[in-house]
Amino acid sequence: MKNTIPLNKLNRKHHLKTFFLVFSATMLTLILTGLFLLYGPILFFKDTIVTTAMTTLHHQWIATALYDQQTINEVMSRNVVLDPNQNTNPDQITIDTRAKDNATTLPTSPSDGEHIIDGVGFTKLKGATYNGWLVKLYDPSRLYMGVSSKYGTSGEKISTMASKLGAYIGINAGGFIDVDGQGNGGKADAIFIKDGKQLSFCNDSDHNGIHSIIGLDYNNKLLVGRYSQAQLGALHLRDAVEWRPLLIVNGVPTVMEGNGGYGVQPRTVIGQTKNGAILLAIIDGRGITSSTLGASVKDMQELMLEHGAINAANLDGGASSVLVFNNKVVNTPSSGGGERYLPNGFFINHSAGWSDTSSK
Repeated sequence: MKNTIPLNKLNRKHHLKTFFLVFSATMLTLILTGLFLLYGPILFFKDTIVTTAMTTLHHQWIATALYDQQTINEVMSRNVVLDPNQNTNPDQITIDTRAKDNATTLPTSPSDGEHIIDGVGFTKLKGATYNGWLVKLYDPSRLYMGVSSKYGTSGEKISTMASKLGAYIGINAGGFIDVDGQGNGGKADAIFIKDGKQLSFCNDSDHNGIHSIIGLDYNNKLLVGRYSQAQLGALHLRDAVEWRPLLIVNGVPTVMEGNGGYGVQPRTVIGQTKNGAILLAIIDGRGITSSTLGASVKDMQELMLEHGAINAANLDGGASSVLVFNNKVVNTPSSGGGERYLPNGFFINHSAGWSDTSSK
């Protein structure tokens, strides 16, 4: 009697073979596609990975694991922001503080437009690779620098500083010294000025004697530019930090080559319009979907220009980027532990006549 294999077993074997063939072909295609994107002739992917990783505090290993140092150096050299050849001319700014409240709650989507609450406009942002907030302060005199109560030893969360100050809004500002990688944010890592007093200095030899300064003078005008330590005294800054890159100076966008060299990250940016309104952009990033990766400095430059900034600069970003409104964090910080401990932040006080019933 002739042995026969049941038809259902033959079909099962055929389907299993087909599955493995399709699976193997798919995996091979993915691997080859990944290798092509990482090492092929299209520079966009390589440049984005390298510049993003190399401008983080703890994730540079991603770039060094994929590329040799020569390749990394080549990528970083072709993606740069050129320093502007001018500094802010405050005469271009004429402050007009008029604003009419039109809402009592924050917007929930970009289509809601600007909600003005207590003289401050709030707009939800959505770009191709990011979500975030734009805060527009119509009266720049309400913006000031706050500092950790433990400055020099330990930083504080922006929400903690805001609560202690009774502030309406708080965002992160400059960078910090990360001693032994502990991230306690105890001290500013560069020039830091509060209430006209310089609390932190920076080694001139690290910057060729010139520093990228972002600060407010006593006329409530935002000054961004490249200054020596000797020039700072003549600026009469009341609150300032040192950070980079500078994005717009006197209405002129800073020239960027490639993607600017700072990758795609969570970001915090400050700017000012010709009418004196302060613009604060807080961008989320490092998410798992393409729409939550973060923004490039070029994205932020275009955003500031779109909203009328004539001067703008990048502040510290990454896991430091945070927006606090009425003692609550309203963005999504990228750090798994939530807010970072930071040495300072920019804060907005309540308008005159506002009654603060929150705990101090």
